[in-house]
Amino acid sequence: MDVQILTGYEGSNPQAPGNVEQNDDGSVVVRPESEDGDSNYKFAFDVTARNPADAPQPLKLTVDWQEPPEVGTMYMGGRRCIFLINGSVCRELDGRLDGDKARFDLELPPGDTRLCLHPPFWTAEMEAFFADAAKLESGRIGYGQTAENRTLEAAWLPATGRAERSVLAIGRIHPYETAGSFFVAGILDLLAAEQGRALRESTSFVLAPMVNPDGVAHGLCKRTTTGTELSTQGVSSNDPAACALRGLVCGVAAAAPNAVLIDAHGWMIREDGPIFYSSDLASAVLPELSGELFPNGFRVKDYSDRPADPGTTDLRRYADEQLGMEVFVTSHPWFGRGPADLRRIGSALTGALLKALG
Repeated sequence: MDVQILTGYEGSNPQAPGNVEQNDDGSVVVRPESEDGDSNYKFAFDVTARNPADAPQPLKLTVDWQEPPEVGTMYMGGRRCIFLINGSVCRELDGRLDGDKARFDLELPPGDTRLCLHPPFWTAEMEAFFADAAKLESGRIGYGQTAENRTLEAAWLPATGRAERSVLAIGRIHPYETAGSFFVAGILDLLAAEQGRALRESTSFVLAPMVNPDGVAHGLCKRTTTGTELSTQGVSSNDPAACALRGLVCGVAAAAPNAVLIDAHGWMIREDGPIFYSSDLASAVLPELSGELFPNGFRVKDYSDRPADPGTTDLRRYADEQLGMEVFVTSHPWFGRGPADLRRIGSALTGALLKALG
């Protein structure tokens, strides 16, 4: 009984069965898909291997990224490892690179094993997030509908005293970047701790770990199903998810002074990538962080000296320049980390940021 590769479910990539090639020798070739061909964001890979036998079976897997000659192997360093998830067991496997292909020799236990470039954060993980938020007496709010009529939801944790600051943390603008969702979920861990309880006396929080669920459901890399990139086109687009997110940002900005927008990503570069929009904030935040959490260091960008653009279509610039929010964009890759690590990073980095802001 050969191992079967399942795809076409919500969140899988590829979605098309024709991009899975099961060979007579039992080996499998999977060709990931991209909605716009942008190799810089082509990091979505999620299939399920089904072993129908009662004993472990080997599988030779090739993930063929099909890069054009001008791109070649440029992005293959971020595609060398995959996660194998079977029940509660999640482990990372290092493969070998062969041009624009990554090859893996697997030993699969009986039953279903998820094979993915990023640990999933989808329906079950969202429900677990809201269950954790409910323990902190949060509200579960809907702030809009997507083009495919999925409800856009966030956890609202009002200040326990007078609100002097409001914080909006969002994840999953780009569908493949599950690290951003785990980062946002980690903020709940901060709020459950002593520092977080003190913060909540004067700070309200709105946490939205998945702002592009249509893109996630279809296994996309960068955009919504209408073709909108929610970062750079977030102000100009009439995509329902873009309109709803823009409204959420404006609402949080108006709710209390000193509003903060945290936009969490999972770009597949080795270093962690915080982007600061205020001068000297990096020097106040980064020393507060444990080096154990960030073994590859930081690739910091400082946008504080960038000239204002009154006509910007970029949601972060709009929040910074026109709404007066403190904007913090951050990105954290996997590379030896698991979901618990990303939660710790979300907690630690958010705590350090709010401490620096005073």
